[in-house]
Amino acid sequence: MANLDLVAQDSRRLLPSRVIAALAMIWLISPILGAASALGWVVAILLVEGLTFLITRGFREGATASNGRRRLYLVAAVGGNATWLALSWMFWHSPQEGTAFLALLIWAALLLNAVSYAFRSAVGLMIFAIPTIGVMLLMPALAPRFTGPSQRMVMVGLALCCAFAMVSAWRNVRAARALAASRAALDAERARAEDANSAKSAFLAFMSHEIRTPLNGVLGMVQAMDRDELSPAQRERLAVVAGSGETLLLLLNDLLDLSRIEAGRLDLEDGVVDLAAIAEEARRPFTHAAGQKGVTLRLDAPAETLGWWKGDPARIKQIITNLVANAVKFTEAGEVVVILAREPGGVSITVRDTGAGIAPDRLDHLFDRFVQAEAATSRQYGGSGLGLAICRQLAELMGGSIGAQSRLGEGSCFTVRLPLARAEAPPAAIEPRAADPEGVDLRILVAEDNATNRLVLTTLLEQVGLCAHLVENGREAVEAHAAAYWDVVLMDVQMPVMDGPTAVRAIRERERAEGLAYTPIIALTANAMAHHKAEYLAAGMDAMVAKPIQLTQLLGVMQQVMDTAQARQAA
Repeated sequence: MANLDLVAQDSRRLLPSRVIAALAMIWLISPILGAASALGWVVAILLVEGLTFLITRGFREGATASNGRRRLYLVAAVGGNATWLALSWMFWHSPQEGTAFLALLIWAALLLNAVSYAFRSAVGLMIFAIPTIGVMLLMPALAPRFTGPSQRMVMVGLALCCAFAMVSAWRNVRAARALAASRAALDAERARAEDANSAKSAFLAFMSHEIRTPLNGVLGMVQAMDRDELSPAQRERLAVVAGSGETLLLLLNDLLDLSRIEAGRLDLEDGVVDLAAIAEEARRPFTHAAGQKGVTLRLDAPAETLGWWKGDPARIKQIITNLVANAVKFTEAGEVVVILAREPGGVSITVRDTGAGIAPDRLDHLFDRFVQAEAATSRQYGGSGLGLAICRQLAELMGGSIGAQSRLGEGSCFTVRLPLARAEAPPAAIEPRAADPEGVDLRILVAEDNATNRLVLTTLLEQVGLCAHLVENGREAVEAHAAAYWDVVLMDVQMPVMDGPTAVRAIRERERAEGLAYTPIIALTANAMAHHKAEYLAAGMDAMVAKPIQLTQLLGVMQQVMDTAQARQAA
């Protein structure tokens, strides 16, 4: 009976039109059947429609009605149908000329109404169709208005009409069932696709963490060896290792970004951005590579683009960085220019180069995943073909667009249009002063379960004159914090026995309960997405440094959180 819910909802929507039709029948009934009959029928139909109105109040989209209310609706629906059949009976038995035709019209209308519910419910079809068909076939046979061939034609015509209506209704029922089956199959496919997408995202997140751990070892030791005395040949080989590690890290980040975008889990920062400064930050790392090829790399930022805009600085910088990296990679002579411009409704960022150009037949697919300008491109220049796909999706996520124009042998021009609005300048940020380890005796507690990561941290810290006490899980970190004073704690997140956030909550609770000095805690983690950082800060951590660890960044963050802790103590 659950399908009756949709029939009841339709019945409630159509109720005003039925009431209007009933009232309109008064002028037709009164001259033929008399005022008393007209008044009696109108009162009966209004009572039935009023009952239907009250009963169907419980049938709302998204809600499930009780079986008791469904049975009440059946009574009201049968009553309404019976009231119209009663009117047709009165017309059929009226001696006035033409009243039999009115009865036929009522039967046809009731039959069409029944067939229309076949898509919704087979039960609805039966409760409306069976009484109507019974009256249509029995009344002319039991109380004929015609004789001879006319009577036979009427009976045959009514039978054919009923048969055609039931065949149409049966087709509608089958179509409705097929549609429901298709919808169920589509829902199941969608659910499987969402599960597969979630599994893919979870797998990539897991692999990201697992890949970043050995990468932290590789790049961390590269940093440590870079501070040693090396021969030119050794330093050149070390640069190859460092470059390869950085390339692997960039590829990993691209895969994760693409996965998060496709899963709808990439959140944009609602911040402000100095567009010219961000463009310069994106341009600067490629000046050396461009200079080695004799390529000019410059930024054109007119006055109207200077200042602050509302937007996500990290993602805008990511787009510009990808475009500049491609332009420098594929340009062997001439120039690469980053052009900022103000447009109605926002800004445009154009990266123009004098490189080899792109064939017209490749432009339409240039922003697809794993697509490059030519099949040989990846062999000659490297790259995964993900950068432009990420640029497009990031631009669209920010409400903008990206396009490309190119001519073979002349160069390419990529333009990003973003609907950015002007913003007030943010409060001046306090620049963290660089840590000066010389002569400084810092008590550093490191909680890290991975032996490689522990070795990397101690090696890097020892090279700047800092020593650390090592523990291997969160519980040991809580015990070490209770046993001694620490200037700063470096806390891994995923650890056995007790994880980092749980350990931090325990430490903060103890500090509050015993009135202890506040200990700055930094999260060291391979899970460094925005929602992860929010989770760590909510647990009581002061900052986050993503793995692979960059020593200069770590030292700067350590100094910043210690300065903040000292200011808190002094307040």
